[in-house]
Amino acid sequence: MISQFMIELQGQLEGEDPPKILHLNPRLRGDWSRHPVIEHNTCYRMQWGTAQRCDGLPSRKDEDMLVEEHLRCEKWMRDDNVDSKESKTTCGREQKPEVTWPFPFVEGKLFVLTLRAGVDGYHISVGGRHVTSFPYRPMQRD
Repeated sequence: MISQFMIELQGQLEGEDPPKILHLNPRLRGDWSRHPVIEHNTCYRMQWGTAQRCDGLPSRKDEDMLVEEHLRCEKWMRDDNVDSKESKTTCGREQKPEVTWPFPFVEGKLFVLTLRAGVDGYHISVGGRHVTSFPYRPMQRD
């Protein structure tokens, strides 16, 4: 069984098929990777762009991976995450552990997804927590 859903926003161009200006496709059981993944893309004139995939590993914090100060992909728990950082102690206290969240979608569970159109891109939150952002892509004109 395939456990996924899609949300698509369509634009409007006179005399042409409407472009998909946002294709959001969470795959709860993953795909070829076998890990849950959220895929974003666009489709213009029947041509898909390069997909952005969020698989639970956080984006780098450099400018190319930020959309209005939000990471393109936030971190969530994965089955294969191996944390190489050992717990360190200072004065007998452990350092505060890093907070991680599970994949935001679960089969059979309700959720609240918020899609916000910002200045530079779309921001998707689930349950009030930012999950992913996707920058706007310009449509190429003839």
